[in-house]
Parts: sequence; structure tokens; C-alpha cells
Amino acid sequence: MTPSTSQTQEVLGPPIVHGDARLVEHEPLQVVTSGRQWAYAVSYPVRRDSPLAVDINDSGGRVTIRLTVLHGRIGVGITNSAGDAYVLEKFVSGDHVETSLLIPAQVPVGAVVFRNASETGTSEFVLTSLRVESLRDAFSYPVQLSVRDFEREAVPQQGDAGTVFDTEAALRINAARLDWLRESGIVQSGTRVLDAGAGVGHFLPYYLERHCTVVALDGRAENVALLRARHPDVDARVADVQRLDADALGEFDVIHCFGLLYHLESPIAALRIFRKMCRGVLILETMVCDSSRTVCVMADETKAASQALDGLGCRPSPSFLALALNRVGFRYVYGANPPPRHEEFQFAWKDNLDTVRDNHALRCVFVAADVPIGNAPLFPVID
Repeated sequence: MTPSTSQTQEVLGPPIVHGDARLVEHEPLQVVTSGRQWAYAVSYPVRRDSPLAVDINDSGGRVTIRLTVLHGRIGVGITNSAGDAYVLEKFVSGDHVETSLLIPAQVPVGAVVFRNASETGTSEFVLTSLRVESLRDAFSYPVQLSVRDFEREAVPQQGDAGTVFDTEAALRINAARLDWLRESGIVQSGTRVLDAGAGVGHFLPYYLERHCTVVALDGRAENVALLRARHPDVDARVADVQRLDADALGEFDVIHCFGLLYHLESPIAALRIFRKMCRGVLILETMVCDSSRTVCVMADETKAASQALDGLGCRPSPSFLALALNRVGFRYVYGANPPPRHEEFQFAWKDNLDTVRDNHALRCVFVAADVPIGNAPLFPVID
């Protein structure tokens, strides 16, 4: 199948079928993908020397796609001119889907690509329309979103509580987090600790070994059930930290919040509650966005047991967190120096809003308190 208008044919070359993908029909284009997740199925290379391609590069453009996904899930995206990264991508499934991709101005692109986004085998789709246009004279908001029905989504493969917290990658980053926590010397023996977002309880042994009294919270009942099975003597409760009754839980010497804040849609609401309960230190580890501004990037998340309760998370900047922590009432806010020994904590700041770089999330550790903290691997982030 060729693109649907002569103008689009000017900017896109004929389709290329990749690898193990199988062409079923030419008109309309019907393709069965490879069974490998993320394998390319079809691409339409951009004719970068065409006048329309030059105009799109100068002013931005829109790619509008109509397709039916007969089974599985398809990634629809635009690659950069080198073909080694996506400028943007959406994931679609279902009948008679129409979606659009906005090409930013001054961003040379390489191809429109369709690939297999299914976790469970091949996908099959029928491409009924593909249109490319310049935005030189168009009025449009720079929005790149698709309709989502979170309630009807399935839990992704290996996203259940018994699997997702115990993968090799999860265990490795937790080991780095724990090493940093041990070396920091911040936690004193015999203290009262709130483990907020405890998952299945990987950090509990650290506190229990120090004879701490621990209350563990997680928003998913299946996570708490597994935590209780592993640590039957710990007070474990199902609770959304954005809606806690702080008075009912009381005060804590340490609030431990690792790997939770970026799964919240209302992070400041949680920080206000933590502040009310904290009579000592808040130790916070989170994914961040790379920006010097006080911004927070929202993020769609899957239904895996380790992700956002309602599918909507956030990636705050360090400045956002410093501002929020101080304004909710913490006098002293620190960053980790050195950070945990893991690649997701060790990166160069570029101030470009990245939340992931080189396939690694960007993460930081913050510590907040009412009194100065000395003799710890920390540096102040507010005056």
C-alpha cells in the first residue's frame, strides 16, 4: 500500500517490510509482525530532499494514521534521521483506530515505523490510511496523547506482585539503594519507621535488623498479602499515601519512601501527609526529570503491581522536589553525595527534560528534616 495522497507520497517512500514480518495484502496493507516484541514490521522512509519534507523540518508536521489491529498491539512511531532512536511513538490496539503524531519543528526525521508491541507473540494490523502534512499554516496544540481505558487494560506479562519485585533488575537496584542507606548512617536503631510504598517488603530486613518498629504501607492488596507472608510480624496495611489519615498512624522517626513518589499522581499531597507524620527524617528516592526548572512531567504507567494505582505517575525535577519539600514544612533538604552505586543514579545533567537516558531511568535521593544532618553523604540543595 502507498500513502493515501499524492502529497504524502512526495514525502514518504514505498513501504519496507522488515525481518520476519509477513505481508498478507498490498491494498490495503495487511501485515503479520514478527513474534519478537519491539521488532520492526513495516517502515515508510522519509524522502528528506522533497520540498514537503523540508517544509515539515522547518515548521513541524503531523502524521495521521488509520488502522485496525486484528490482534496484539502495534507501536506507531517516527524515528530520527539516523534511524537509531524514536522521536515519538504511540501504542495502539483495536478496530478502526485513528491516531496522529506531531513532528516537532527543526527535528529531522527518518521514517514512519510500525512495530510489534505485544508481549505475547505476533500482532496483525491493517493500515487503511497514512497522511503526512506540514503545520506551517495550521493552528494546533502540541499534544501527543491517545485515548486510554485504564480499567479495561490487562496486567502486563510478569507484572504481578510475585514476579515484578523480584526480577534481576529490581533486585540489583534495591541492592544499590540498601548499600547507600547502610553507608549513610542516617537511620538509628530502635526508631519508629514508616515504609511508604513497601511493595513486597524488600527494605524491611534492614530496619528489622536495627530493632526498628515498622509500619509498612502499599496501595495494592496483592502486594501487602505477599509482604505479610514474607514478614508476618510486621504491621502491614493497604493504603494510598495520597489519602492517608495521618492522625491514625501517628508520628515516625523515619519515613522511608523509595521507589514510590514517581508512581503518584499527586506527589505534593503525599509530601504534606509525610511532613505531618515526620518527627525525624524523610528519606526519599524517586525517578526525576532532568530540568533546572520547578516542573513535574506526568507519565502513563502500566497496571503492573509495581506501578501507579490508577495508571498516572509523575517525574518531578530536583528543583520541584526541593521547593515542595521545603514549602510543605521541611527546613533542611539534602541530596545524596555520592549517589547510590547504580547507573540510574549516576548521570550528567543536561537540562533537557529527559526522564530516561540510554535506556536507564534517571533517579535521585533526597533527605528532608527539621534539624541539620551532619556526618552523612549529603549536600544541601536549599540555602
